[in-house]
Amino acid sequence: MKADNYENIRTLLSNFLGSPILRLIKENQEKLEIDADVFDLVYEGFWDLYTFHAQLRDVSARKLQGWI
Repeated sequence: MKADNYENIRTLLSNFLGSPILRLIKENQEKLEIDADVFDLVYEGFWDLYTFHAQLRDVSARKLQGWI
């Protein structure tokens, strides 16, 4: 996937979360006593693993396969 298209899809995934349940969790993080960074880390980390394209430059697709 080209870099521009990848950035667009990551923006869409971050903005629209896909599931009403995930949106409710994100909106009520304080009530659920979840640190805001933890939700984002898990959500973005899932998509890093799913697409084999990490947000960090130090992490390659080969390293991501090791997590699976």
